[in-house]
Amino acid sequence: GVAGWNKIVVAEELGEEFHLIMLDYMMPEMNGVEFMTQINRTYPKYGQRTVVMTATGDKEIANIAQLNVRDVLRKPFNISNIEHYARVLHPDLYEKVNA
Repeated sequence: GVAGWNKIVVAEELGEEFHLIMLDYMMPEMNGVEFMTQINRTYPKYGQRTVVMTATGDKEIANIAQLNVRDVLRKPFNISNIEHYARVLHPDLYEKVNA
């Protein structure tokens, strides 16, 4: 929630950026919809780099899916789901790490 948001702000101030952001729908102080609303308002480039994980119902998933996210993963999910996003969003780094 707020701690993750603060890390993004600091990274941006330092000229760094994230290639993949994974967040849970249910977080303390700020839920996934609130987080994505703030991302889209402040750093829209991160919308399509964000995957939201959730165990909530279809209504919440529909709300999240409308917020410029890359995807919504239902819990439980497989590690191969995360590998897929790493490979798609940052193929050079993925290949380097897995060489």
